[in-house]
Amino acid sequence: MYWNLENYKQIEMQKPLSSLECRLSIAKVNGKPVHSGYAIVRIVRLDTHEISFTSDLVLPTDQMMTVCFELVTETQSIRLEGRVMSRENHSAPYRYGVKYDIPDARRLLLVSMINRLASESESYAAKAVESYASCHILPELQPRINCLT
Repeated sequence: MYWNLENYKQIEMQKPLSSLECRLSIAKVNGKPVHSGYAIVRIVRLDTHEISFTSDLVLPTDQMMTVCFELVTETQSIRLEGRVMSRENHSAPYRYGVKYDIPDARRLLLVSMINRLASESESYAAKAVESYASCHILPELQPRINCLT
């Protein structure tokens, strides 16, 4: 299964997205660059212009702050910058929506990264199914007493 961000408005692939390490940091406040550490957040949705993630952090949604995401795999990373547009939930973990815009070259890199993660995810699932399919129940190992719970 391969995904093209331009053809699909939303990508909700929990396995591939959750396998990305996503580092959130603050890039700008009131348009002025700042340096900050980063926090690891969990991506829950990614589309052509918005990323949703969950975190225990309480972030402002007043759009005066620009956040930076660094999506990291074993072989590459990509940075996305955007503004926090929404926060859901009244207690942690909070779910945030961030609007981002990236140049076409980086968008192609992002699509490539997600395609690779999706194909790796499929192969892991296929291996698991194959592994379970190869299991045979031996009559001597089956319980002879039926227990009701």
